Amino acid sequence: MYNMEGRNDAGAFVMSYMTEIVEGVLSYLSAKQLLSAACVCHLWRAASMRILHSRQVVEWVSAIADQGMESVNWSASDDLALTRVLAQRLQTVQAVPRFVFYVADSEHCFQPPRSHDRQARKKVTPEDDPKCRPLELEKEEGGFALLFPEMEGVRVKSFTFSRDFLITTEKLQQMGLLGEPELRAVLLFGFGSAISGAGSLRAWRKCSQLASFLDRPGVILAGGQVDQLLSPSKLFGEAGGLCISISGPAVRAASLLLDSDVSSFEQAKSQLRGTALEPTPTLALMFSCVGRGQTYYNRLFNVEADAFHSVYPKTPLFGFFGNGEFGRSRDVWNLQDTLSSKDGSSQKLSHSFTTAFVFLHFGEPALTASSTINDNQQTTN
Repeated sequence: MYNMEGRNDAGAFVMSYMTEIVEGVLSYLSAKQLLSAACVCHLWRAASMRILHSRQVVEWVSAIADQGMESVNWSASDDLALTRVLAQRLQTVQAVPRFVFYVADSEHCFQPPRSHDRQARKKVTPEDDPKCRPLELEKEEGGFALLFPEMEGVRVKSFTFSRDFLITTEKLQQMGLLGEPELRAVLLFGFGSAISGAGSLRAWRKCSQLASFLDRPGVILAGGQVDQLLSPSKLFGEAGGLCISISGPAVRAASLLLDSDVSSFEQAKSQLRGTALEPTPTLALMFSCVGRGQTYYNRLFNVEADAFHSVYPKTPLFGFFGNGEFGRSRDVWNLQDTLSSKDGSSQKLSHSFTTAFVFLHFGEPALTASSTINDNQQTTN
């Protein structure tokens, strides 16, 4: 085929009219590139949208900074390692994120570190492979972002509330937390633990009250207390809470509580092994008391994360150390509610000196890693 100037336009013809070939070529592009390609013509737009729709995978971005806090000159303009990595990797993610769960160090997001002893404690899977060993970060700057695309059979929603929020059945129904037959898991986070006085305590009590409202058969509930919350619209400076609901027919969920009696790697591994979840969880979350970690386990590093990894080597793990935890041992993986009753603590929802695990599965395909790097060039910690 030749154009008016005698040049061979066979390639242009193929890319303009042969749908299967166009789709095959475009399938190598990232989400951002596909959105640009969709502007070329109707054929490319249709192919790009089909490809994006087929990429129903949760991706993650995580970063670990190796430099200690004592060498950091903090300023409000400094970037977090995770912020820089996330900005880079959003250029290459495979699916368009519809919901982002972002956890970073509050000392660096909101204020200068008050002392070199204040620990920035997160849990991340730190490599491009979900089979990589997850790490409990007790002093290093670190964080993660889970990127949820639009997925068939999965709905992820969130709302925030103040410490003076009036909990009513009508409000919870409007938020999709009551009257939702396919609700599988609720992640509940109280924020304002950095605020001294009665405000923080009232926020924690409000979260505990809400947890009691939401506690019912077939629903996993877990979370913890954090310092601050940053939403797309504003920074919540007062105490309050954040609730994330995960529902849909393609969602499986389970939870496990490691109480204060668990004090060794072998004990933690034994309880995790007892969950025996199939299919393998897409991802897991881990919310621990600040009193656990190396100090709790006689200066042994990474005990609970390693115990998890030994049982679920293909599942990435994320989480944080907080100032209180929500959760209990409960299994609704196969839509048959199994509530552990091995001791009194399993009947409570709010705890201290415990670790709460949440296991989530979103059908096939499993979660993939968009990016994880060790950032050795950071200017903040």
